Amino acid sequence: MGFLAMKSKAERTEAAILARLSGQEGVTILLPFGGGNGRYDMVIDDNGTFYRVQCKTGRVERNGTVVAFNAASSTYHYYGGKGREWRDYRGQAEYFGVYCSSINRAFLVPVDIVGKTEGTLRLVGSTKNNQSKNVHWAENYEI
Repeated sequence: MGFLAMKSKAERTEAAILARLSGQEGVTILLPFGGGNGRYDMVIDDNGTFYRVQCKTGRVERNGTVVAFNAASSTYHYYGGKGREWRDYRGQAEYFGVYCSSINRAFLVPVDIVGKTEGTLRLVGSTKNNQSKNVHWAENYEI
C-alpha cells in the first residue's frame, strides 16, 4: 500500500504541473514513453527550444514561510558498504516542476539555482538576517 500511495502522490504532482504548463501560449509538453525511470518527467517544447523538467512534490516548512522540495534522488547500494547515495539533477534536467498540494501552487524552478539536495522557495516574511542575496521568492517562479 505504501508504494501505491507514493506513486499516486508523484502522479498527482506531475498532473498538476502538466495542467499548468499546458496552458502556456506557444508551449508544447512532451512526455517520455515508458516513463518512471528517467531523470526527467516531461519536456517543454518552447517554440523549438527544449527544456527537461523533473517533477517534485513540495511541502510547506519553517512555520509556513517556505516551500521545500528534494533536489536529488536517493538510491540504495547494499554492496561495497555504500549505503544511501544521492544524485542531483544538474546536467540532466533544466527545471524542477514543483507542486505543493497544501497551498495548491506550482512552480518552475531552474535546477542550477537550488542546492544539490534540497530546494526552497520563500513564500512570505523576511530572512533571519534580513539578507535577500540567495532568497528565491516563490511568486517569481509560479506557473
